[in-house]
Amino acid sequence: MPRTDLFAACWLALVAAWAVGWSQARGEDWNEQVTDEFSAMALRGAAYDPRPLHALGTSGLEGVLNRLFPETAPAAAAPPRMAEGHVKRLLADLGADDYPARERATAALIDAGRTHRKLVAKAADSDDAEVSFRARRILAAWEPRNGRDEVERSLSGFSVYTEGIKDPERLAILARRTMTVAQPGWPEGSQVHLLRLCVAAVARGENDDCCDLLLPLVEHDDLRMAKLATETVGSYKDKHFFPRLMVKALASDREEVVETAIRWCQHSRESAAAGDVRRALQAIFAGRSEPLRFQASMTLAQEFDDPAAWGYLIEQTQSKEPLRAASALARLADASHLGRDLPAGLLETLDPYFRSEILAQRWGAAKALGVYAGEKVVGRLVSLLGDKEQSVVDEVERSLKKQKDQKLVRAALKTAAVSHTHEAIRLRAGALLAKIETAKP
Repeated sequence: MPRTDLFAACWLALVAAWAVGWSQARGEDWNEQVTDEFSAMALRGAAYDPRPLHALGTSGLEGVLNRLFPETAPAAAAPPRMAEGHVKRLLADLGADDYPARERATAALIDAGRTHRKLVAKAADSDDAEVSFRARRILAAWEPRNGRDEVERSLSGFSVYTEGIKDPERLAILARRTMTVAQPGWPEGSQVHLLRLCVAAVARGENDDCCDLLLPLVEHDDLRMAKLATETVGSYKDKHFFPRLMVKALASDREEVVETAIRWCQHSRESAAAGDVRRALQAIFAGRSEPLRFQASMTLAQEFDDPAAWGYLIEQTQSKEPLRAASALARLADASHLGRDLPAGLLETLDPYFRSEILAQRWGAAKALGVYAGEKVVGRLVSLLGDKEQSVVDEVERSLKKQKDQKLVRAALKTAAVSHTHEAIRLRAGALLAKIETAKP
């Protein structure tokens, strides 16, 4: 080989050896840093400062998860194997008169004597106090550093750390490791809380691809696991982000999962997945069991202005099931004044209820209409001032006072007070107009 080629080959070999050594040293440094940060989590709890751990990136997350879920950690490299005769000599050196010799023997056995644990355990019972002490020290060094108690104490700090995980790389790692832990079945003790923290962190990341990695949990054979995943993702999502996972949960063949998913559809109207959510809820409303249909109707009415859902909800105020009737009334009573445009078909849907002989239905229809705004809404509300029950009139007046276009309301009331053919409407329109005018700043 020419001298130049030989020189180049030697140089590359040196560089490669240095790189391997540097990488191993760096890996050891990271591992030590993660160990220190994990201890800080346990010590400081909710006051833990996660910035140093975030700075370690994916290595930091993997290191922490190795401690929280040791059963899912990558298999460690096989420890170097030491000949039995050499182990026996080192064990004898544990009692040497020379202190450096005792230290070297101890370090060597910690590093490479693990495969001869029985010999070290036997030495721990030695009559020589120094040998016994050092053998016990070696055995202790082989034990996992983080016990279950430390893991439990670290949960508050881990929660603080996961709140800052937003990058897809770490979210994907977190989702995959969570799946590895959860797939075998329902965890024990504090592991349930830890699992919930991991699922919540993935949901907060607002990344559909990463959330999709958790989808097998929603389909898990253990219903508890399916409900935990659905409820946790639902409760920690942002109102502008409705994960595909939740849409798929709405289509589950298990009613308990669907029921859990529906509960977390609030504010989904503002998300990019609003159309998918509405279609999923409409499918439930059209074809699932009556309890699910009732639950879906409330979200469809409030979030998506669905006329059929409003009508159904009003009808349920007369349900023979007292709890359902009360829930329907309560939902109508809680309907916030959104001021949105009147959806197509809603007036036609509500019209029969305005004329119903049942007070609760007339009141419910007035309440539902008052959620919306515009000339048609104001005009129809004014006409309801002639209702024979004061509770309906009171609801109509409240809705008119909350309309965003008060100029429109005053004009409609003025016209009705002067020229409406219904005497009660003329009188009530005039009285309400006077109240509104008096209240003007």
